[in-house]
Amino acid sequence: MNCLVKILVIQPDITNASVRSLWSRGKLYGRISRCSKAAPIKFPVMWGVMSLNLEACFAQVTGDQTMSDEQEIRNLFNNWIKSTTEGNLELARHCIADDAVFFVPGVGEMDKETFAQGAAGGSPEASPINFDLDSKLRELKVFGDQAYLWIDSTLVCSPKNGDPATKMAGHSLSILEKRDGRWQIIRDANTMTVIPE
Repeated sequence: MNCLVKILVIQPDITNASVRSLWSRGKLYGRISRCSKAAPIKFPVMWGVMSLNLEACFAQVTGDQTMSDEQEIRNLFNNWIKSTTEGNLELARHCIADDAVFFVPGVGEMDKETFAQGAAGGSPEASPINFDLDSKLRELKVFGDQAYLWIDSTLVCSPKNGDPATKMAGHSLSILEKRDGRWQIIRDANTMTVIPE
């Protein structure tokens, strides 16, 4: 909103180019909030734009930002799943903050490197077990530079020698933080346990 106000103050003579710039950045093309009591700012009729309401502009800009953060977090979630299923240790490290703490049933606290090594430290080809992981993102909430994920996971561990498979299931709650423009996992509590036959 501040950027929009500054543009309007510094450049009172709105041109087609500036209107196009506003439209492309925030898609602010005269979306008027019907419930708003604020008087809209009037511009000359040019390029189909009659007026812009600051409240509507503010809602649109912040909404776009939230969607951007959510998409970045969804990409991080996908990369995390990819790193564990493909054994990509560097990708796993990239998703985790250096001071992250993981809470694992029967193990306790684990730091970044220990957890990353356990989750993505070996290639699937070299492992004596085939892992089939199915993770679903149940909930994602963003609060400024922090967010949380609720994930529902099922893991089937099938030994390559033909021994009976083991099935695990549970939930995890991950807390993320945006640092230096990048979302990372800072805390993660996992409840995945073995499902009895």
